[in-house]
Amino acid sequence: MIDGDALMGRGRDLPHAGDLLAVEAIDRTGLIVTSEGALVRIFRVAPCNPLLMSAGEREKTAGAFARLVSQLGAEETVQIYIDARPVNLAELLADCRREVQASAGPVPTAADGDRLALARWRLYAGMEESLRLHADAQAAVKVSCYVVVPLVPRQSVARAALAWAKRSRLPTASLERPVSAHRRAVREQLAHVDALRAELEAEGMATELLDGEQVARLMWARFNPTRADDARRSSPTCHVEVLGELDAAGDRDLARQAAVRLREQIATSSLDFKSSHQHVVVDRDVEQTILIANTAGRTQMGWLHGAMLTRQPFTLSVFVHGLERRRERQRLKLAYRRLHTINRGAEQRGRVPDFDRYVQEREYRELLGDLATGETSNLFRVSVYQTIRTRGPDPDLAALSEAVDFCTESIESAGDCKVSRGEFRQHELWCSSLPLGRDLHGRARKYPTANAGDMLPLIGTRCGSLTGVPFAFADPGRTVELINHGPVELAAYSLAIALYLQDRRRNLPAAYVAKVAVACVALLAISAVLETWVSV
Repeated sequence: MIDGDALMGRGRDLPHAGDLLAVEAIDRTGLIVTSEGALVRIFRVAPCNPLLMSAGEREKTAGAFARLVSQLGAEETVQIYIDARPVNLAELLADCRREVQASAGPVPTAADGDRLALARWRLYAGMEESLRLHADAQAAVKVSCYVVVPLVPRQSVARAALAWAKRSRLPTASLERPVSAHRRAVREQLAHVDALRAELEAEGMATELLDGEQVARLMWARFNPTRADDARRSSPTCHVEVLGELDAAGDRDLARQAAVRLREQIATSSLDFKSSHQHVVVDRDVEQTILIANTAGRTQMGWLHGAMLTRQPFTLSVFVHGLERRRERQRLKLAYRRLHTINRGAEQRGRVPDFDRYVQEREYRELLGDLATGETSNLFRVSVYQTIRTRGPDPDLAALSEAVDFCTESIESAGDCKVSRGEFRQHELWCSSLPLGRDLHGRARKYPTANAGDMLPLIGTRCGSLTGVPFAFADPGRTVELINHGPVELAAYSLAIALYLQDRRRNLPAAYVAKVAVACVALLAISAVLETWVSV
């Protein structure tokens, strides 16, 4: 429940945390039905690393992001959701332990005499000890990138007119519709998601569509951050009822009861928005949401990356909303004519030229040219929210304030814009930052296609393999990097672990260290030659 301090006398009148979760149903395929009647799907993306790219590669990736947003039609929205939380050591070590057990068998004893199996388990023990010792000191995080795709089903003319008359910030549709209309909406939404995934996969960014259990776990971790972080060293305890496929007619009362149970199972922690006008208490953590308050003066691919390097856990939500091309072009024409008339009139009167007005006139002219000739050019409304969190049960408010200052300065210096700290608006901002494609705050700014593509934060500091054994911490980024465990790479990795284990017992001579380093480099070079020969 929200504001759980006053339980005496007013307990029955307190709102529930589930009221903030505008979800009516989640089926096993990952389809979400929101309270506005929108259909939402979420897929995970493997981000690119702009720090390892050349200028040409960065330009190519920026073009792919621009093509991604250009696929949005009028009144269509996409949300980029970045979730950075402490690395789950229990899950990471469990995967490594399964791989060691698959290759070396169960943990041997001294009487077994299998020296190779014993050496492998000792290497695993050294790696586990290293991770447990240094993960918290390095503030190791796991950064996950998601694309949230909401789609409002088609409506009749009468319902569309009624929705326009209400002037609500979010587009709505009826929760009751014929089965045939619902199936058509599901097919259209899935086709839209597949088109977005294809655009990213063509650029080499792997994607994965989340199923119902993964979606529920993502929502549960956001509403229960303290318990989600506690699950790093133990098995997560998230039990959410997920429905079957939403492909048949159902009773209205039963659907409402299922929605209430779903919200109760996900939103099980308290939220307090009244203790401070600057932050919100979620579970036992403290969170503060900031937002970009005006139009960014300059953008480039990955310009939000600086704000993603904070040492505190955070979520970053970027909403891109497509506008009607014809209407926006007409508005630009009128604005250009007015500005052109003002500038020419000032020249005739001999007044001092206004440099900003000349720059704006040139930008309008170039944008009108793009809209007239480019089929993929359009205008989009973009809003950016970042929620920074300090972990409980004893949250450090000074560390939260320091992280907010760091993120604010990074965004303002990179984009030449103003960042609002969200005083007195945390309730609305926090709800807008949830991965549901619902921009409740709605303070978006207009950007052309290229700049809207630059706003997508599908970036990271990953420099290792997608699978393998933990090898190192990335700097910057503090992510745990993996290395493919082929026989040659694993031999080099084993030498490095052996060096670490011996260094803990005695001082090593410089000659020995140099020999081990040369052996590791030689083994990695051999593996590179073998991989090249095999690929040919």
